[in-house]
Amino acid sequence: MVIWVLISCALACDLPQLPPVLEFFTPTFTSEGYLAGSGRFASSSQVYTLQISQDSWFRVSAEPKRHAVELIVTQSSNQKYYSSAKALGRAAISGKLLAGTYELSVLIEESSQATANIFDCKFPNMYFNIAVTPYILLPSYKSKNFAQSFPDLKELDDAINTMNPFSNTFDSTSIPVKDLKKDFLAKYQFTVPEISEEMRLFGFTGLWELTFSLHHDFATTGGLRIALNKGKEPVNEKSCINGMCLMGRQDQQNSITLHSVFTEGIYTISIYYELADGEEDMLSNISNVDCTLHVSIEPKIALEDRFNCDAGRLPHNMNSLMDSEGFLKYSDWIFADFAAKMQSTEFTIEKPSVFRINSIEPSGIDVDLVLKDIKGIITQSNAVGGVEGLLAELKAGTYTLEVSFVNSFVEDTRHKFCETVLIEIGLSPQEAVKAFSEELFLSECEDSAEELTNAFIGFKEQLESKSVQIYPSSIYFTLPVSSLSEGEIEIFRGTFDIPKLVFSYFEIYSDFVTSDLSITLEKKSGKESETIRGSSDALDLGEHGRRSFHSELQPGRYYFVIRTGPTAKIVSSSGQTTFYNTDSDYKVLKRCVAFQLRIQLIVTSEKSLKIWNCRGEDFRFLPKSFNTLDRLGTRKVSQNNLPATVFYSSNIMAPYSHQNITDKVEIYLETESVIRVLAESAGSPMILRVWKGPDIIMIEGSQSAKNPPIYSFSLTLPQHTSYTLEILHYQEKKECSMYLLLVEIIPKSRIFMPEECPESSPKDDFIVERLLEYAGLFELIDLEGVSTISQEPVFEFRQRKGTYQVIIPLEVTTESSMITGHILTSFVKSGLVVEISKEKEVIEWGRYKAPHRYELDPIALPSGTYEIMIKEISSAAAQTCVKYTGSILMEDVAFWDDISSMVKKTETCNYPDMPGSLNSVGLLKEGILSWHQKLMMDTVMGQTFIEFNLDEESLITFYIVPQNNIEFFISVDLMVDFTTKLEGITSVAGVLDPGYYIIEIVYTSNFGLPNPRLCPGIEVDFNILPKSKYSDIASKYTCKSSQTIPEKLSETKQSKYLQFGKIDKYMEITVEEVEEIDIFANYPTILSGYVHLELYDAGNRLIKRSVGGNNWSSLNAPVPKGKYKLKIISDSAWEDTCWALGLSFTHKASEACVGGLLPASLMDQESIPYGGPQDKFGAISFHGTFQVDTENPKDVVKIYAPVKAIVRIMTITDSFSRIESAVYREEIFGSPIAYSSNKSKYGSFIFELTEQTDPYFLVLSHILEDPEDCLLYDLKIVIEPQNTVSDILECKMNAHESLLPPTIIDFSEYNSIGSDEYAIFDDWMIGDKLPDGVASKGKKNSKFVYQMDLLIPKDGSVSIESNYDFLTNDIGIEILKEQEVVGSSGWRVISDEEIEDEENFSSVIEDLPLAKGKYKIVLKQGLASNHLIQRYPDISICFPFSFFVQFSSSGDSEYNKLSTVNPPDVSNLNVLQTLLLFLKFKHPVEDNDELKSIFALKAGKVSIFPNEIIISESEPSRLKLKFEPNSFKPSTCYELDIISDELVGDGIKHQYCTSPCKCNPKSNAECSEDKCICPDPYTGLECFQCVDGYEMEKNSCIFVADENPKISAINFNIESPMRHSQQLRLYVDFTSAPYEKEGEKITRINAEDIKSAFLLASSSKSITAFTVLPLVKSDTKWVLRYASEDLDYGGSYELKIQPDLLFAANGRAFSFSNLPKLIMEVSIKDQDTTACNGHGVEKGLVCTCDSGYKGSDCNACDTGFKKIESGDCEEVIEAPEIDNSATLTSISITGFISIVQGEKLTLELEFSQRPYTEKGYVIDSLSNSQYMKNAFALQRIKADKFIFPISARNSDKFGKIWMLDFQSSALDPDRIYKLVQVPHILYTAKGMSFSDPSVDLPKFKVFMSTDCGPGIQEQDKCICPSGYEGKKCDSCTSKFTRSLNGECIFATPTYIQSSDSGEFSFTSTLLYCLGYFLVVLLIIYAIRSMRKSQEFPREFELKDSKHEYEGIDLYSN
Repeated sequence: MVIWVLISCALACDLPQLPPVLEFFTPTFTSEGYLAGSGRFASSSQVYTLQISQDSWFRVSAEPKRHAVELIVTQSSNQKYYSSAKALGRAAISGKLLAGTYELSVLIEESSQATANIFDCKFPNMYFNIAVTPYILLPSYKSKNFAQSFPDLKELDDAINTMNPFSNTFDSTSIPVKDLKKDFLAKYQFTVPEISEEMRLFGFTGLWELTFSLHHDFATTGGLRIALNKGKEPVNEKSCINGMCLMGRQDQQNSITLHSVFTEGIYTISIYYELADGEEDMLSNISNVDCTLHVSIEPKIALEDRFNCDAGRLPHNMNSLMDSEGFLKYSDWIFADFAAKMQSTEFTIEKPSVFRINSIEPSGIDVDLVLKDIKGIITQSNAVGGVEGLLAELKAGTYTLEVSFVNSFVEDTRHKFCETVLIEIGLSPQEAVKAFSEELFLSECEDSAEELTNAFIGFKEQLESKSVQIYPSSIYFTLPVSSLSEGEIEIFRGTFDIPKLVFSYFEIYSDFVTSDLSITLEKKSGKESETIRGSSDALDLGEHGRRSFHSELQPGRYYFVIRTGPTAKIVSSSGQTTFYNTDSDYKVLKRCVAFQLRIQLIVTSEKSLKIWNCRGEDFRFLPKSFNTLDRLGTRKVSQNNLPATVFYSSNIMAPYSHQNITDKVEIYLETESVIRVLAESAGSPMILRVWKGPDIIMIEGSQSAKNPPIYSFSLTLPQHTSYTLEILHYQEKKECSMYLLLVEIIPKSRIFMPEECPESSPKDDFIVERLLEYAGLFELIDLEGVSTISQEPVFEFRQRKGTYQVIIPLEVTTESSMITGHILTSFVKSGLVVEISKEKEVIEWGRYKAPHRYELDPIALPSGTYEIMIKEISSAAAQTCVKYTGSILMEDVAFWDDISSMVKKTETCNYPDMPGSLNSVGLLKEGILSWHQKLMMDTVMGQTFIEFNLDEESLITFYIVPQNNIEFFISVDLMVDFTTKLEGITSVAGVLDPGYYIIEIVYTSNFGLPNPRLCPGIEVDFNILPKSKYSDIASKYTCKSSQTIPEKLSETKQSKYLQFGKIDKYMEITVEEVEEIDIFANYPTILSGYVHLELYDAGNRLIKRSVGGNNWSSLNAPVPKGKYKLKIISDSAWEDTCWALGLSFTHKASEACVGGLLPASLMDQESIPYGGPQDKFGAISFHGTFQVDTENPKDVVKIYAPVKAIVRIMTITDSFSRIESAVYREEIFGSPIAYSSNKSKYGSFIFELTEQTDPYFLVLSHILEDPEDCLLYDLKIVIEPQNTVSDILECKMNAHESLLPPTIIDFSEYNSIGSDEYAIFDDWMIGDKLPDGVASKGKKNSKFVYQMDLLIPKDGSVSIESNYDFLTNDIGIEILKEQEVVGSSGWRVISDEEIEDEENFSSVIEDLPLAKGKYKIVLKQGLASNHLIQRYPDISICFPFSFFVQFSSSGDSEYNKLSTVNPPDVSNLNVLQTLLLFLKFKHPVEDNDELKSIFALKAGKVSIFPNEIIISESEPSRLKLKFEPNSFKPSTCYELDIISDELVGDGIKHQYCTSPCKCNPKSNAECSEDKCICPDPYTGLECFQCVDGYEMEKNSCIFVADENPKISAINFNIESPMRHSQQLRLYVDFTSAPYEKEGEKITRINAEDIKSAFLLASSSKSITAFTVLPLVKSDTKWVLRYASEDLDYGGSYELKIQPDLLFAANGRAFSFSNLPKLIMEVSIKDQDTTACNGHGVEKGLVCTCDSGYKGSDCNACDTGFKKIESGDCEEVIEAPEIDNSATLTSISITGFISIVQGEKLTLELEFSQRPYTEKGYVIDSLSNSQYMKNAFALQRIKADKFIFPISARNSDKFGKIWMLDFQSSALDPDRIYKLVQVPHILYTAKGMSFSDPSVDLPKFKVFMSTDCGPGIQEQDKCICPSGYEGKKCDSCTSKFTRSLNGECIFATPTYIQSSDSGEFSFTSTLLYCLGYFLVVLLIIYAIRSMRKSQEFPREFELKDSKHEYEGIDLYSN
């Protein structure tokens, strides 16, 4: 079973644009005059030329979904026809066109109005149909004279009454033309009864889905129309005015279809015809109108879907949300529950109050409202659709509110049937309402209409020079109301003119209970006006309700309208509407309303709007003040007379606070109040601040991201005081970001604060599990019947100091379960949230969906133990008793998938209506079919059938557009005998005889077919042509070969190319700017086969595939500047013939969106551009940026593991989506072997794959949180065999603290610090000997943590970057200020090869602003690295990384600023080497010809410009500057200079100093004292010569090969026979480095030829090595490793060397004639017998010993090996070569010295030459000084204590003199220490180790800081220890004598031999020395083992060299 998260389908769509010319619909239109085109298109305006060659009938229709449309036909500028439609309407033109030239204009005006129920595509789109039919062709349309009556549809009633689905295509009907004038051609009335309780138990809800379609010929009979009415009367489009009727749509060229979902009631379907002028005359040519009726109806199941549906329910009781004074303010979207049909809530009021409720309903959903008390109904409303409301003045008492869902039917429902209704409820005490009215003088009610009218009239004049800005203040407006009982009265209409394009924002503020005002905006259109903003449809409201909106306003006249709120309305059975109440029912309320306005009209331009990131987004602005009439009231209105202030919005447009832009809202409090604030971002850091005057009294958050990204606080604020709430938002880049804000302010006096309350906490009863039983019943276990909010238990707690927190264990026992949950509570009191954690890490949280409702984000959890945490997000300012309800719902994923087909969304998925046979009218006409459709994929049956009948021999082509992970099979069968005539995989083509046929399409998938919720479909292209007509069509094109298609595709509206047979052609496209490209191709499919288009980028990455139509294909893609390739490819036709290809290419400015299409397998050819395919051992480094398929947001990739492997997978998304990843072992997904559930944009996991033949499956499920038109993600996959990982991990360097960054980074001295030579060693990750700065404990299964102090001298910003190996390492970076995280790193995949040459992954913090002060940088290594150490215990491991920190001060230019430079500076640049600089700017850098002259390296007046500059494609803010060799002078320092008005530097001096030497760069020589020190085999003054045996080739010394190069030696690492558990290696020696046949030198990366050259061959198979490694730098020694699991037990393998695979540099092949024959036998079974001590294999009675062992029982060590402590034999490794001339020559202190504890001890050392590291790196103060600190120590005599220097610095320019500082406070008093040198730390430039010191090293006696020497001071006397005397204890007593080291010791004769004679007895001394001698030998061996082997790599344990020598007396006394 798939463990994936079910996705809410994206509101994006991949629709074609309208073609540029009409010939793309019908290529022969110009020559023959016939045109037919249809489809669903992304809307854009087009003007077409209609060249009518003969009198023709013309018909066109457009049905827009999110915009208005106009259709205009003109001739010579004279308008002939006109039609227009608003959104969801229909524009249509039908009429006769005489021969001539016309223009058809399709004009689009986008509108956000009337977008109800459009959930399949969020972009403007429409159904478009067009036809031109010459009158001469009309006789061919003559009616078939079918039966002249429609069927009676009795089957419809039978299906409804029996609760069974029904579908049928009825016999065709012929309607006489004379009947078309009738009002209705047919009427069908049916009744849907209320569903029985018995059927409800089976999940039925009473919902029915209906599809009713007429197939006809659009060209001639396009006037056919269908309507569905809720009622007994038939309606047409003109009479459909009450909102309870639906119209059919022309969603196919020759089909009109009506889709609907409805509840019980009486319905009427009507069929009628709309006759156009002259149409009756035209129809006389065909005598009758033919059509075919298809009907389908089925009952639907719509279980409440808490996973996909964001909706609340009415609380069971409202009192928990009321304050102590009886005020209530409630607002939420509640679920339209058609199963329960009603939700209810109760409330009790203790004083007379005014009650108001309104409901705003989505189109088609009807709500009834009833308010009751114990006596019965108080008031009620049952109006149909739109808004409804109740307004009542109530006495004290208890009331019940009922919200019912009846009389509903919808055209296209929301996905998952998530229909919601916006409910608002308000309660205010009548005394407060009276006081409020008095304060605002509502009794007098001054009319502000004239003042407002004048203000709106003045807008035009103001906009000529400036913008209009009206904000609410203490001023308010009042308007009289004619009636309180009648609702929705228009009380003001303001007219204003807009002279130029403006962005507008309107908002009204009024008290909900007393006013409930709404606003709309209308635009004048002709004599009428159209509502463009503000709606009575809930689905249009978005964030704004009915009280605010924003819009772009084009020039024109507009009307601003204010209306009163709805009141109770009753609709009688006759349809008459009356108001339930009268004005006499209202004694307290006044017929006057008060309000304030916010109006902003900002003059802008189309160019500005295009680049505005938030264009088209739904957002709100934060109010300037909360002192408005709907919240705190103005200063003239008492806060005590208003309900609590509540502000909630989930989509507030975020400020870009990196540029000091913030959101602010003013607050004035008349009364002491409690305020609680909560903000939540999409992951960006936020800061909340409260200001009181100039002082900040509260701050929450930081500039560092947190998890979860929720920021909250609660405060008590004094009265009569002004405050400012400021919100800062730090998104990564300047984009359209949103944040959620919830603020509640309440007078403190209204919070009742009892001392105690009955407390109850949730336990297991908080978790509910829902199962699907076999009978189809939904049941809940673990709780009795708890399924809705109204039944949830109530919990209560008393707030105390700190925050409330409850933890509930959650046990997931199934393979995976979906978890949802919520809490209902008073926000201002508690601010409760719910989180899910695992092992103390929060893995899921949620957000407030309403002011009182917190919803946990849905998540699918695999089996395991988790914790549910309910907690207060911040402590309460006023402690009280808090009640809350809530639950967690757990549902098994397996059950969920089983029921998915039943609870799928009930909308139509845009599938076309599929008749029973293609011989329906309008389809297979005259034996001809051209049909391109997306058919429904039946995921239950796995097959689709298409039926058709042929009257004559015909050609057919049938093609299926391929889909990832789905396999198709097509068969065409003759129905008579079910014989298969044609079959294929994705296409068939051939000739069929007359007969009745059925096409069967079978589809299967190894991953399971897509979930029905995702509307999966099959895109097919089907063409039929009678063979008799084939020659006529084929004769239109004449060619014997294809015309040459240009190599480059240039802009063209239409170009034609004759082609012969199949086409497979690439064309180059050059895009100069960021543009949206549109490519159309048209073709005669019956001749060409289906043609499709593919777009590739310059790296051959597939970006986009075309979508198709009838004889055309379209490709649309927004792409950045660059070069692309268009691939045109066709499928097979019946035969190769001549045909014409039409091409169109247009482009326009756009925002780029480029991502590839994810390959289905890492072995496919499509994976090559991304690093694929996997090699024979499964290794791959795969990376790419890919598109999210919003129609099927699930990607599946096959991964292969031929051997055991380690895998790391990472996904990076944008802020609008995230990815759940899982890896499965089998085709049928069971439990995942690896799973990543992430809440952020990053997802990463590392795991192990075991060997298997079949592929593994990586499943990426995309969680689309805010669907966008461009959704991309990065995917990186690295796979390496386990043994290769071992090679990667094996360390090649010694551990030194200098391989970690400095523990103190002080930017008062430097602006940039870092190196690319750092590493983390295994001993530091698991061990107890840790370097300074390591904050972790060195434990298993824990993260390595390293800390550095960061000193910022002044305000500025810091950038940090750390690069490392992606597979094995992961380093997170944090910056802390006093333990608070202020900055954390994100991951960056380095993908551009031309930008980054070596590193493959990095963690970055970019431009983090920091104030002056002290911080900490914390590096945290991923836990997986610790696990890898444990997996490979036999090798020494380190993790190399680079680390750079850069600081720039603030106050710099606001232009595009330089962020980082890498490397920031260079001290010894070889002028013969290439210099590469990598620069990062804050914003993208534009590529132009002047770029090379902007950057320079400057020395004095000399400027060196780069030879090449490359801008990263993926990150245009990153550049690479390349300076060729010999660009610079030796011994010169250059500074980076930026010469630009737009680009500025970072204020840091970046200096690049060249070396005085001009050494051969290939030699890696060092420059010392202006001379080149050449390493072997280089020699000469500048290392451009070679020693004997080598020759110079391209400045490299190449070993001179013999005339006949040969393999000089081969041997196995173990003797035959081997045990199967042993690892077999082959060592090979070449006389020179091997090359490939083509002349490429073989390296570790391209060593396949070496693998192929050495095979282990048995009688049955040959085995190739799985890894090959060079052992020496000259590449003449290699080791090959063979996998033992490939060797058969008992097998015998001979080494076979393949000839002519390996060559020397001179091109000669290696010979191997004189090599010994190597045979390896494998033991029958692994033996571990005591006879061979586990070190050999017993054959008979004889042991065959392993390598290194000998003896009859393999217990002795062979020559060259020695016994170690474990009893094993280990090879003896020689110590490194020592240079006796390299030594310590002098030291500032010699002899025996006394020092006082605590004094600073500094030693000056001088060496004979400059010391280097073992790798050859120079040791100086700036780099690698840690090596010098590790090389010397103070060792306590006869103890294992070492004190290393605290600092080391060189004091001369040659690096020979060093100062070592020791902290003597660390020395023990009364003890003697000596200075020791640790061997093999210091090396010469030639790699030889320094010898022992040539001078005596000093000793030190440590005294405490007294004058008593070894004694202690008491008062004024010295108390001497035994053996000492004198005033200062400076003399020895009798029987004691002074030793050589100055101590007083007992004078025992040395000749007395006694076992207890003292520590210096002969025996003790001898044993002591022998012990030390043995330990020294062991240590010397350990030191030698740490050296890099020059022969073979050895497995050893790496020691921390700082602690390696503790307890060892390295030198004798």
